[in-house]
Amino acid sequence: MLSVRDLIRIVWRHKFLVLFLTTLAIAAAAYFVFTTPPTYEAEALVRVDRSSTDIGEALAALSVSQRLAQTYARIVTTRALAARVAERMGGPYSPESVLAVLSAQQVESLDLLRIRAKSGDPAEAARLSNATATILQEYVDEVSRGLQVERLLIVDPAVPPTTPAGPGPIVVLLAALTGGLLLGVGFVLVIDFFQDHIVDNDELEAMTGLPILGVIPVMQAGPEGTR
Repeated sequence: MLSVRDLIRIVWRHKFLVLFLTTLAIAAAAYFVFTTPPTYEAEALVRVDRSSTDIGEALAALSVSQRLAQTYARIVTTRALAARVAERMGGPYSPESVLAVLSAQQVESLDLLRIRAKSGDPAEAARLSNATATILQEYVDEVSRGLQVERLLIVDPAVPPTTPAGPGPIVVLLAALTGGLLLGVGFVLVIDFFQDHIVDNDELEAMTGLPILGVIPVMQAGPEGTR
């Protein structure tokens, strides 16, 4: 098993290779960060409401609303609803393009639903998220028409985000630095494992457990062939 000293020795021996791989990883991350257009994500918050004045019925209604929030989250990402959203948004939108940028999920164990939309334009992301929330609200009204069982309330409409989604450039570059170092160290350890010759005095002492008493230098031939 390698000791810390052995690990440092191996890495130092291949320090230029480790440096090269780390620099390569940082350069690739920097290229990705500075050439990829920013993506913005807007979120609308919707509540599944099943109002009741009776305490027992209210608790049961809350449980049902929580399950319905999961159901409606799945409905948001269906092609049928995406087609309605694409028609409402107009322009270049299609059901496929809407599904590619739209997501929905229940808020933990509550009767709340998050509807998120991504776009390169912050205002467009908010518009798409709000349009989806409105269309889902209309869909629920259609299927429960005359039953008065539940309704959707848009409690927090989406607003244009001010910062891009995802980690910032510094976080990405730090992750690339860490990943590059780990890749470099792992690579040189593999190289060292498959080496079948002794490359320095420290390695010979570690293998034999004996100290080195002397070293015979190798002298290069002079201009007249003498040593």
